Amino acid sequence: MQIAKSLKLNSTEANAHLKESAIAKGLGVSRSPVRGALSLLEKKGIVQSKANHGFYLQIDGKDIDVDALNFRETEAETLYRSIIADRVRGELAEIETESDLIRRYGASRPQLIRVLTTLSKEGIVERSQGYGWQFSPALNTERSHDESYAFRLLIEPAGPIQPTFQLDKKRLRATKEAHLDLLARISTDATSEELFAVNADFHEMIAEFSGNRFILQALKQQNRLRQLLEYRGFQEKNEERARISCTEHLEIIDALEQGDNELASILLKRHIQVASKLKLGFDEAEAS
Repeated sequence: MQIAKSLKLNSTEANAHLKESAIAKGLGVSRSPVRGALSLLEKKGIVQSKANHGFYLQIDGKDIDVDALNFRETEAETLYRSIIADRVRGELAEIETESDLIRRYGASRPQLIRVLTTLSKEGIVERSQGYGWQFSPALNTERSHDESYAFRLLIEPAGPIQPTFQLDKKRLRATKEAHLDLLARISTDATSEELFAVNADFHEMIAEFSGNRFILQALKQQNRLRQLLEYRGFQEKNEERARISCTEHLEIIDALEQGDNELASILLKRHIQVASKLKLGFDEAEAS
């Protein structure tokens, strides 16, 4: 895990305040996967969360045994993944009650509420009236999937060649390191949430560099819409595709580092075209 490795490498002292925002910025990802990673470290007794204060390191960073960290999926994580998969398959309605979800998954109410709260923070569900929860729209049909990629092909490759494009070298370097770390861990402990978060953040980063707020706004909306479907696709964890995606992102980053924005635009277009044909997250029957 990259956070644990960083704490060990920097010999971070016990009781240090681990700020989610600073870690997320340093890794070039959103706060959501950082929060999840810190929660996993808390289960191992490495960090501790304090109400309204965030996470604190419990032991000296130099004493962390990174190789011994072995995170297994908890019941809550299994429930989380099941809800996402069932929603994408159309087996859950737009609005579901807590009672119906408890009966469906055999979960306790406190456990279900914790998972739904996590999904709510990620923009996947929100509380409805009474005990209901409403799901956000998703790209869960082949037509909507194709239309989304067609739209992205119109706007994303235009980002690097905008006259307002401005590179943030520090953020680009952090994103590159995050991709290299994922490449090293795809076969071991890289989670589907990490894969999606790094993927989504990469595309939003390019849009933000464009200096055009409408391109960025459109990309953020597309990421919210594809979140459910592509979470499911990443859950299936096609390691070879994940490697290719990370490698293609790194090629685009290299082009930007060299100041070749035209090449970056061409590579980005090719990357999206390839991804559009994969029907990531659809069953074979759904994609036929």
